[in-house]
Amino acid sequence: MTGTYTGLVSNPNFIQSTVGIQAYLVPYVAPTGTTLIQKFQSYLSQIYTTPATQGALVAGAAPCGVFDQSGFQMKAKNNTIEVNPLTGGKYPLAITDCEVTVEGVFLDVDYLHWQTFFGSTAGEIASVAPGVGQLGQTYSGLGNGKVLKQYTLMLRWPSTAVPLGSTTTVPAWDGRVFPKVVIIPDLDCKFDKKDATTCKVTWTAISDLNLLSPDNGLPFSFFDIDCTAAAQ
Repeated sequence: MTGTYTGLVSNPNFIQSTVGIQAYLVPYVAPTGTTLIQKFQSYLSQIYTTPATQGALVAGAAPCGVFDQSGFQMKAKNNTIEVNPLTGGKYPLAITDCEVTVEGVFLDVDYLHWQTFFGSTAGEIASVAPGVGQLGQTYSGLGNGKVLKQYTLMLRWPSTAVPLGSTTTVPAWDGRVFPKVVIIPDLDCKFDKKDATTCKVTWTAISDLNLLSPDNGLPFSFFDIDCTAAAQ
């Protein structure tokens, strides 16, 4: 008698595209709720008016920048504990933690982006109103040592299962949410004749102790959103 195969299966209908991908960045707020779903949706409440349907965006919510054609690169490196038994070869026993980074290249970097990248505080920004003999200006002090500000980062793209533009369903988005990230201003900006001035930015995920696995009690670094059906 043969068993039933329960491993990976081929799903040719689920080939994701990053066409239309967007990134949203908001200040980190600890999640509310008791269940995992409530906590997941709590992060989304800063971006969506109704996180359960991921419908309209809250007032003022907008993608955090214009990115170049390379989109985003996400790296997740699992650190493991390795054992070497007396009999047999060594193998990884457990995942201790996961190092997660997201990289993207901004095309539209202005002074507000610089302030976000470097975590500028109110006292480090000075604005001067225009007047006689005085330009309207904003001065931003950058590059000093400080504790980095924490944000929540969401990447989203049109759902595969619930396509945007359908006349019978509510538009839906798949995505990936990094509940707590810091921005590393490791910038490499070009100022030359043949290239647009762009800035590569890296977000580093921090395991959020407010978001724990109900099974092993350890914190998550990010969560994935995949829509499987339209809202009723």
